[in-house]
Amino acid sequence: SFWFTVQAPLARLPAVLGAVDATMLQGRHALVVDDHETNIRVLTRQLELWGMRVSSAESGEKALQLMALAHGEDSLPDVVITDMHMPQMDGVSLAGAIKEKSAWSQVPMILLTSGFMPPGHEASRLFAARLLKPARQKQLFDTIARCIALKGATAQAPEATLAAIGITTAKNLVLVVDDNAVNLKVACAMLARLGYPSQTALDGQEAVEAVAKAHAAGRHFGAVLMDVNMPRMNGLQATEEIHALLGAASPPVIGLTAGASSEDRARCMVAGMNDYLTKPLYVAALTIALERWLDKPGTAASAATAPLAGEGSDATEDVEPALMDFDRLAEFKEFDDDALTMTREVIGLFRTDASQRLDAIEQAIRSNDARALSWASHALVGAAGNVGAVAMQSIGIALETHAKTGVVPVNATQQLQKLKVYWEKTSAVLDAWL
Repeated sequence: SFWFTVQAPLARLPAVLGAVDATMLQGRHALVVDDHETNIRVLTRQLELWGMRVSSAESGEKALQLMALAHGEDSLPDVVITDMHMPQMDGVSLAGAIKEKSAWSQVPMILLTSGFMPPGHEASRLFAARLLKPARQKQLFDTIARCIALKGATAQAPEATLAAIGITTAKNLVLVVDDNAVNLKVACAMLARLGYPSQTALDGQEAVEAVAKAHAAGRHFGAVLMDVNMPRMNGLQATEEIHALLGAASPPVIGLTAGASSEDRARCMVAGMNDYLTKPLYVAALTIALERWLDKPGTAASAATAPLAGEGSDATEDVEPALMDFDRLAEFKEFDDDALTMTREVIGLFRTDASQRLDAIEQAIRSNDARALSWASHALVGAAGNVGAVAMQSIGIALETHAKTGVVPVNATQQLQKLKVYWEKTSAVLDAWL
């Protein structure tokens, strides 16, 4: 036991948060679905501290049984919070089963997942919100409050109502498009530190839908940070679709790519991007790009004449890299709290992501699948770059470059072994750094 005394000034909440004060969740009913007992206990405790009533289920099947026991709409949960990865029935399957029943279809669903989000259209249709684990308390609270406030609301909600529940209509809203969870986490954290609200999309198709939906509602994004390499629809195709849809009213599109060659620059320009930044993303470069383009309509014409931020920074892949670039982690301190909460979250996500990517790379090599090797290596390159794991990044780049030719390199197994050694050493260094 311990105690302390602290003097604190009276806090003044922004007006926008007035409608999502803690009393908004008082007495509300949440159904938590997760196959890990510890996760349920932690989340239940947090929700109860906000005055919520909590039911729990250790599987999707059990959650459906609990929903079936509800008598009338008033006894249904106000929100369902589900994990993504569960045996037999995952979070997406559970949400689909719930939405199929008309009596349950208005219950908002929140998906919690570590690593990669499920791709695009299906997930965006089923879930009111998706959060990466571990979700910060404020992020989780705001998300639950918004979902409950929007329950049953029409698509044409008045602007005053949207503002009251914390949905921004500001012209500095930035859409971040990336299929990599680590990249999304870092980009959104940087934007928050710079004072820009953000929204995320998980591939090009989802980005096009988000831009179209905002335009139809009389709103627009101040800028779009668009990853170039993504499944289903890549960033170049998405940019072309946005320009075809909105023309001169298109938001400025800033490409994000691990490449920095003249060919990469040309591809971005041809697609209609206004600018591009190389990965890993740095605060200084992001700040300059946003100041250049924010709240300015982005057209293909302006993209063709604009100086691109990534120009002139060709990579030097033949240099043997050090294990870590600690400048990358040190930069996080500029937009993190004193406890390095966001940095620890990013490193945790990197650990999960890297392990999955190494398994995918090994499987692709065993099956001699060059396309799968290219995608898995590309994902690893992005995640490694975000934490400054330059040794792993260099091997990933080499594997990806060769695999893009349609052939698995003959030394792929040796490269994988070297990659695993780098992974063990990098993991140990990150442990010591924290």
